[in-house]
Amino acid sequence: MPIVEVSLPKLPVAATPSPKPLLVRGSIPYWDQPDSIVSFRNNIESVDEISLFWYFLSESGQVTKYKSTVEDQGLINIARLNDVKTTVVVTNLPEETGTTWDSERVEKVISDPEIRREHIEDLVSLVDPLGV
Repeated sequence: MPIVEVSLPKLPVAATPSPKPLLVRGSIPYWDQPDSIVSFRNNIESVDEISLFWYFLSESGQVTKYKSTVEDQGLINIARLNDVKTTVVVTNLPEETGTTWDSERVEKVISDPEIRREHIEDLVSLVDPLGV
């Protein structure tokens, strides 16, 4: 039996996509602020982003600092110096004892164009001085 030579076309080699790097986010919650700051500082080289869980919407729709929160500019500065993105969280979780998440506060703010405009101004006034 004769040997037959077959030539197959070369197929392009598909590049193997490289996995996206892991994004590490941390939270600095008002109820555990001192310990979470220590943890952040001890692991800063592994953290890409922190969220400052320090504010909530009051019943009237105002951005309000939780009573036990310390607005720590030093923390924000350390994050910035280490290229850690910092965001501010404004929740609908009231501070009063016996309350829970209150979606009506958010609905009130976002459903009225004038209240929404004022809320946006409040947010800008909050984050600008913090530098976040």
